[in-house]
Amino acid sequence: MMGAGWMRAWLAAGAACALATGAAAQEQPRTWHAETLSSSPQGVHVTQYWSKGVDKLRAETVIAGHRLITLVNGNLYFAVDATAGQAVAIKRSKRALAEDRTRSRLLGLEGFVIKARGGEKVTSEPLAGRMCDVWRLTDARGRREVWVQQEPAKEMLPLRVEIYNRQAGAEIRTDYIQWASGLELPDRLFLPDPAFPITNLEYDDYVKRSNAGEALVPVLHANLLHGDK
Repeated sequence: MMGAGWMRAWLAAGAACALATGAAAQEQPRTWHAETLSSSPQGVHVTQYWSKGVDKLRAETVIAGHRLITLVNGNLYFAVDATAGQAVAIKRSKRALAEDRTRSRLLGLEGFVIKARGGEKVTSEPLAGRMCDVWRLTDARGRREVWVQQEPAKEMLPLRVEIYNRQAGAEIRTDYIQWASGLELPDRLFLPDPAFPITNLEYDDYVKRSNAGEALVPVLHANLLHGDK
């Protein structure tokens, strides 16, 4: 017969194991998926997004027949042209890395950005069957409006973004068709195909070469490389 001391030790070990398992579960990075439909003078584009934690993102869209993939993995930003089979890896700016630490995800940031820039909540109205708060910012560059879901409030999940660029006289509208969270996303999803040749660049080197007009893989979602400006 086992003694009471052994039983107490066994229960204590079980409790410690349960606490450790619970803590590990809580520490798992949160995952998100979203799909957007954007229309602009350049046409209509559909983009798929996957986000894991605060420093991993994958975005895929097709432009002019090229499947362009944006990957963020820690301090690296990858721009991949999967159709041409080439990629560039760029060290992210200090501003972009600092902004990661203030967020809970890397996609659907428009609500947070407009609020941080001094935008105002102008009204509340339903959109796609959900109550949204409408935020607006007007400045020298034009007008930006973002519809964010009221619930869950802290997430500020956008459902629609409308931008009027005053200089170009152009309007861009983006609708978030769906949101999902809690997906199992492997880390390899946020790395480029190893078969593609990759050009590695420091951030300042990329800016210099880009300003000089050197042909590189198109950089989309540039705020994740440069930071919000």
